[in-house]
Order: sequence, then C-alpha cells, then structure tokens
Amino acid sequence: MPDSYPGLVSDLLIVPLIVYSVLSWKKSPKNDLMEKVLISFWSCFVIYFILVLVSAEKYHSKITSILNIREIYPFILFYFTPVIINSKEKLIKVLKFVLVLSAIASLFAVAQSIYGPKPMFDPTGFYNTGHWAGQGTVMIGPISRVALPTMYLIYFVSIALVIYDLVKGKLNFLPLIILLTISILISFTRSFWLATTIAVIFTVIILIRNLLINKNTFYISFISLIVIAGLILLLIMLDNPISISINDRLLSIFSDIHDTSGTYSLRLISLQKFIEIWRSFGVFFGIDPFFIGRFNEPTLSDVGFVYVLVTIGLVGLILLISIWILGISYAIKTLKTGVKTNKVELSITGAFLFASIIFFIICQVYTQFSFSSSLFALIFGTSIASKRIFDV
Repeated sequence: MPDSYPGLVSDLLIVPLIVYSVLSWKKSPKNDLMEKVLISFWSCFVIYFILVLVSAEKYHSKITSILNIREIYPFILFYFTPVIINSKEKLIKVLKFVLVLSAIASLFAVAQSIYGPKPMFDPTGFYNTGHWAGQGTVMIGPISRVALPTMYLIYFVSIALVIYDLVKGKLNFLPLIILLTISILISFTRSFWLATTIAVIFTVIILIRNLLINKNTFYISFISLIVIAGLILLLIMLDNPISISINDRLLSIFSDIHDTSGTYSLRLISLQKFIEIWRSFGVFFGIDPFFIGRFNEPTLSDVGFVYVLVTIGLVGLILLISIWILGISYAIKTLKTGVKTNKVELSITGAFLFASIIFFIICQVYTQFSFSSSLFALIFGTSIASKRIFDV
C-alpha cells in the first residue's frame, strides 16, 4: 500500500485474510515434512520480526508501538496463497493475471523512459521514487531509470517464462520475453542484471542435470538466446540516448570495480560504516527496524545483508538464511518429484522457486521494501500451493 494511505486501509484488507487463512488452513495432502519445516521457520521469522517491531524505539505509528506490526503484513502473504490458490483452475487464473500485469508494467516502464526522468505520476502515491535522484546524470543520460514496484514482478516473470519455454521446448512467450528484457535493460540496475543472469544459468544447470532439457529444447532455447542477444547488441550499438546509456552502464560495471569508484566505492564505504554501527549497538537483535527513518541513512539499503544485520540483527539474518536454504532444498525436492511423477508443472514450480531464491540472494533486497518482501512471500507461498495442487 502507498505510504500516503492510512494504516487502517491495510488493516481492513489484511486482517480478514488472516482470519480466513487461520480458519481455512489445511495440512498438505501428503503430509510433506519439508513443507512443515519451511512453514515453521517462516513462522519463527514472522514472530521474531513482530517482537522486534513492537519493541522498536522509533514508533512508525505515533499512537502505539503495537501498530508497528503493520510492517509484517508483506510476509503474512506467505500464508494466504496456499489457502486461496487451492486448485489448478485458480492457479491458472492467477498466472494469467500476472502475465497480463507484467506486460502492462513493461509497457509502462518503456513509456516512462521515453517520457524522461520526471515521474509520470505523483511519486508520493503507489510509485517508488527509488533512483530518481540519479537520473539525468552523465552515466545514464536523459533516459529514466525505471525503479517501480512492478520492476520486481517483471524480473521474476521473465525468469519464469524462460524456465517454462526451456522445459516445454516451445517459444510460446518469446514476444513477451523480449518486451520484459527491454524493460529490464532500461531499468539500469546492474545488480538485478547480474542476479537475473546467474539465477537463469544456475537453474538451467539444475534442469539439465535432471534431464528436463532435451535436444529439441536446447535448439529452441539456443535460437531464443541468439534472437534476444542480437536485439540487445543491436540496441547497444545504435546511436541513440537509450543505447548510449545502456552501454555506459554496462562498461561502468568493470570500471567501478577496477578503479574502486562509483556506486561500488560508495557501497564499500557504507558496508564498513554500518558494520561498525551494528557491532556497536545491536549485534544479536539489531538496532531498530526503522533505523533508516531515524538516522536518515538511505545508503544502508544498498547492501542487503548489512541492512538486515542493522535493522533486525544476527538472529534475523540467520532466520532469513535458514529460509533460503530450506527454500532451495524444497525447490529441488519439488523439481525432482515432478520428474519422478512425470508432472512437468511441478518441475517448473521447483525450478522457478530455486531461481527466485538465487535472485533474491544476489540482488540483496529482502526486507527493505514492502513490494519486494511481498513478492518474496508470495513466491514461496505459491510454490507450496503448486506442490499441493500437482503432487496430490
């Protein structure tokens, strides 16, 4: 929800869903032990986070610290999905909706970049101003760095479609993949470029090892790769502001690391600075979930691991890492179950969850923004829902 909306609006939307989930929750049809363990660790993280929020020194609501627990709402979405998405028909409807939403979001991202660095809509509403301060600089020229809540959705849908086409051996979504790729390029977010690439590569390795990519699929995926890579190279080589900006952004990856300059240098400085603050004021339980708002230090969010340490402490980071490890194990188990039972949908679900966790670990966005943590929770919850549906 936008920050400008009253907290009561969120309560009216979330609380009924919490009650409904509690009353409607059912055990896994096969009493999956791995699912139980994953849900238990997720619940431990939620309970811990609530305790930290309630005891926070900086009251987000100014009325009572109890209302700070609204910050946990994004992670509660994890429990809604297996309850609400409880049939194949509902899952298909959700997936179709997500595909349409991602296409609209991509078109909007392109339109924003053409429009320029100035926001098309009121940035105080449902609109992440993220990188606005860095726009219009020499590095990215006049092209807007699109940093909207929907950008995370675009990244994940693009990964999901690549996995789907690889496993199915088809090119059903090539036009949409190209559109999403364009949106990803003009986001100018290097860490997300890297996260997407590595997540796909690792997932392809897992798929090959489990014999889910055959020769025909390989040829189809290879052709798709050539087409997309050719379009990217063509875009970079063209003499226009977008091409120049993307080319400069790509080259800056190597120059920043080589010269210890740019945002790479700033992140190294931030890392050292905030590690010292964490060690001095809150090693185990963090300093305060609202640390950024209290000390006005937005650079902290650039380094996700340190952000977690400072805001919710070593205990919080350990719980998050446990969720990642369990999630990866659950994903691989789901993928292999799909192979054994000859259920392609189940294999795709496992592969996508695996890729998503790798993406989140690399891009380092876990609890910083409500729209990213919401998607994090929904992906985990949907994977459980999918396994319950297809592994009956």
